[in-house]
Amino acid sequence: MRPAGEPRVRVFNPQLQRDGWESPHTIVEVVTEDMPFLVDSLAVVLGDSRLPIQLMIHPVLRIARDGAGFIVHVPQARVSARDVVAATNGYSGDAFPWLKRRVMPFDAYQTVSEPMPAERLRQLLPGDRTYIDWNFNVDWMRRAPDDPTRIVFGGLTGGRNQDLRQMAERLHVRLLRIFPELTGLRFDNIWTGKCGGTLDLYPHIGRHEGIHYAVGYCFAGVPMGTLFGQKLARRILGGKGGDSAFDRPLPSSPFYWGNPWFVPHAINWLSRHDR
Repeated sequence: MRPAGEPRVRVFNPQLQRDGWESPHTIVEVVTEDMPFLVDSLAVVLGDSRLPIQLMIHPVLRIARDGAGFIVHVPQARVSARDVVAATNGYSGDAFPWLKRRVMPFDAYQTVSEPMPAERLRQLLPGDRTYIDWNFNVDWMRRAPDDPTRIVFGGLTGGRNQDLRQMAERLHVRLLRIFPELTGLRFDNIWTGKCGGTLDLYPHIGRHEGIHYAVGYCFAGVPMGTLFGQKLARRILGGKGGDSAFDRPLPSSPFYWGNPWFVPHAINWLSRHDR
């Protein structure tokens, strides 16, 4: 058993006699709690180490009905579940075809700064909260939860396959627009991950064919994701407070089947009045 909060990492070269299978590649297995940008962060670390990725597998591969519940097929195992929650947002993909036609993934970019005096950072960002500006294509920032001497800063969502070094430079310009006194502050790291949008530009919570879902946060994932997680838990446990004004039909379009090629253009057009 893995204790909560303690990640497990295994790196090995599979051998037929020991593992029951073999491969010419090195295998990296990671088991940990879910968190934003987890998969993308691992990919960035491997890429920075010049280690090419041959195949990356998410845990859930297939979900099937089984009487009143479900069978969740994961690598090397099958799990029986009374309830299933699709909190996959921009990563819904082929595991959830119905959501794939309704949630449009787009890339987001996030940085973390080098350390700075904690008192100065408290003056810039008073209160341990996330700050989001009022633009359509928002910037967001907060003190790093595990290091109060660093700023976590993100923005410029919507671009696809962008060079991370160039994105770091562009995000630094946007940071200085808000805090011009941080001219000399460097970013120590940058990474990317996928968010999710909907055709009506509203986040959605609901249930389809017995599977609960909370998706399509449309730039408001931190507050709405937290709220929807509480709502879903109350629904599954049969408690009060699970109702939501965002439990409405999740729209689709006959012209969208899962390829979000148009999203960067749409975000640029919708952002035309941002300042």
